[in-house]
Amino acid sequence: MTRTLHAALMPFPSPQGTQGAVGAMVRSLRDRGDDVALFVHPHGDGTACDLPLVRSPRATFGSSLRSGPTLGRAALDALAIPSLARASKDAVLFAHNVEAATAARLIRAPYAFVAHTLMSRELPYYARRGAAVLSGLGDALDHLAASRADVVTAISPKLVQDLEARFAREVTYLPLPWRP
Repeated sequence: MTRTLHAALMPFPSPQGTQGAVGAMVRSLRDRGDDVALFVHPHGDGTACDLPLVRSPRATFGSSLRSGPTLGRAALDALAIPSLARASKDAVLFAHNVEAATAARLIRAPYAFVAHTLMSRELPYYARRGAAVLSGLGDALDHLAASRADVVTAISPKLVQDLEARFAREVTYLPLPWRP
């Protein structure tokens, strides 16, 4: 059986939407008997977690659960790269969002990019000024994540359409396996 690693460079568990979506995917794969693990940052909200986790190294910074980019989170992402390289060896790697896809590129691992958002649209919401600059930066991050991915997937049909139009490549819809 092939081992699968879902990389999501974020705190986990956490009550936020992306964490819930990624958790639902990994839980569904585990429940059907797949050899799967989830690579995440070294901290979460402190609640119990039933998923097989691989955590990046602990640090004294970047432990906020707040959404959005921070210098601490970027430093945690960089600190995670060697651990991700070890954890992804001999595994099929699914890189969730641009942070994990960038890390996958840096370790030169083949990966499937799982888009949960377009950073070109999301980044401007995190600042009061400079929306155009942040949109351009987000677009560059989106391109970086998608351009070297073996497969690009997205969690909504609209995001599939947007990514296909933006990058002129096939994007696969990856529906979330929510439990009722």
